[in-house]
Amino acid sequence: MKQIFLILAILGATTGLTKADNREPDSPRGNYQFSLADIQKTVRNALIKANDEINMLTELQEIEEVAQLYFASYLNKIASYNVLNPQVVNLVESYKTELTNAFVLKEFKENYPRLIYDESKWMFNSVGGIYANTLILYCSPKEYIVLWGTTLRADNKFSGYYPFMNEFDVMVRGRMESHDLDGPGHASVVYQPMLQDNTESSTVDTSNLVPKNVRAYNLGEHTYMVSYAQGNILKAFVPGAIMPGIFINQDWGGLFSHIKESLSSFIQAHQKIKSNDWRKNQNYRAIWLIDDYHNKKQRS
Repeated sequence: MKQIFLILAILGATTGLTKADNREPDSPRGNYQFSLADIQKTVRNALIKANDEINMLTELQEIEEVAQLYFASYLNKIASYNVLNPQVVNLVESYKTELTNAFVLKEFKENYPRLIYDESKWMFNSVGGIYANTLILYCSPKEYIVLWGTTLRADNKFSGYYPFMNEFDVMVRGRMESHDLDGPGHASVVYQPMLQDNTESSTVDTSNLVPKNVRAYNLGEHTYMVSYAQGNILKAFVPGAIMPGIFINQDWGGLFSHIKESLSSFIQAHQKIKSNDWRKNQNYRAIWLIDDYHNKKQRS
């Protein structure tokens, strides 16, 4: 009973906030700090830099060694309590995902140093039947940017129903197949990032879950995207974090992390810019580890 009252109280407290009708995806100087064009441009530039780094490591035949170095402590941990070492699935592909996500975060931080929170911790988010990785980059009562996706394949998932919010998913890696309720007939749409299988595009694939629409979707392995939403974000916490935490997985630690990291992002955006050496930030480790690898290689 207390849980029901908690949900009703949150819904009541958030009803009067920003409504989806006020969305302005192309106007960062209106009700919102960002525009969809800002998000797409930032992701596009990050993917170019990440792809250049991956191509260079591949040409130098170093990417497998760097990947082994990146996951070394994790592999040692696994080996410490197994007689036969479990097989890590596609270590190189996992590192490419880590590297690409790090470049996306770095590009956002460089372009919007005061607004982007780059010390957030990766956490799991459970909504619509998927358990996916989430990193909060920016959060306010009416806007958020998160880096979101999964290493594992996820089929037949549900988007959720958000009549109070307009959401865009800008592809970073992998593949998403989507079937929207308002789509014609039984057609589905495939979304992929700007750089996929060495094919370049002048755009970044972006899906739009408009208010009151819902979708079913599939995600391929190593699929990540930047989700950008405008509307009543506090109200979105109810189906997006609070209800799954209470009624589905009872992941109280994850629910606490969502609230903590969101508040940290909001507080940072209203403080003076702090000097931060990104080379000491674990969220960028996939990038700065490359320099450590080269320095170690030169010394040997």
